[in-house]
Amino acid sequence: MKNRKIFVQRKIQKKSDFVVKGFINDITKLEYFFEKFFEFRNNSGRYPSLEKWRENLVTELLENLTENEITDFDIGEILNITSSEHLKKSIYKWQINKIYLFDYGLNFLINFYKENEIPISFSSIINFPKIIEDALENIIYWSDNGLNSLHVSFIKCLENTLLNKNYERSKYLKYSFENRLSDLLENFNEGFDSLFGLDRIFLSVGYSISRENIILNYEDLDYYIINESQNSERFKNNNLIAKKYKEISQMLLKLLNKDEKDLLCLRYGLNNLCRHTLKEIYILKNYHNYLNLYEDLTRILWKIKITWPREIIEKILFGEYKADIYNEFTPDISESPY
Repeated sequence: MKNRKIFVQRKIQKKSDFVVKGFINDITKLEYFFEKFFEFRNNSGRYPSLEKWRENLVTELLENLTENEITDFDIGEILNITSSEHLKKSIYKWQINKIYLFDYGLNFLINFYKENEIPISFSSIINFPKIIEDALENIIYWSDNGLNSLHVSFIKCLENTLLNKNYERSKYLKYSFENRLSDLLENFNEGFDSLFGLDRIFLSVGYSISRENIILNYEDLDYYIINESQNSERFKNNNLIAKKYKEISQMLLKLLNKDEKDLLCLRYGLNNLCRHTLKEIYILKNYHNYLNLYEDLTRILWKIKITWPREIIEKILFGEYKADIYNEFTPDISESPY
């Protein structure tokens, strides 16, 4: 397949080595926060409020310092989390930084293919998030000369991971956008309708989708739009889970610009709105074609996919969490939400 413009790719401004290193160090902090989030959920059977989440985090971090356990946080960072607002600001900062790192890595990988005249196929793109994730974990080992070579180290790590042939496996073709879409429509025909089925595909592999994918699958996508529109009564129910966990819903929205927020709220019923079908959104937002609507939705879900655990995303947006059955048969793909 020839090189093509990936939906989620966007231009970014290169930052200094020192800034990027700080971004990388922040990832472990974000992961720690979500680890504590799910510990509370496992113990109590519900998601914590922001204040309860903050209290548990600060208490455990201070206990770790008292017991001289290794932590990624210094005392100043811990003591600065004095309110729910401070907690939200910290998480938001780390999430924005992580989006930058993944956008940077995605751009590098795509440019690497183009510069070396390597066709970009699904079997390569499907592994891009895993390659970036591995690169961010291993980047320090490549930094032979300190901060001044950090960007060079990042590139070297990506190149070496990319050239690892374990990442280029044709078996991933069976889990492509096209095949997932085909399975979704087959379920329609068998009477197994899935609310937000297309959205789940965008969330899983949207970063691999190009305009060519949409054009080639126009008829199938049109069939999905018609089917969804004919069952529009299912979208009239309010999103009770998003309302229940309003604090988390607002944190999801904070990552987006105004137009993206409007689209997310219309589609999934955030901010006390009703859910809407794609056809309704197409009309309400004055889209000229569905391709641009798919592109906008895919970019939104890419941002959220990078920065939030999948369980939280699906609970807040779709109303329920479903394991990705395709990943159950792909042990070489990371089991993380990315």
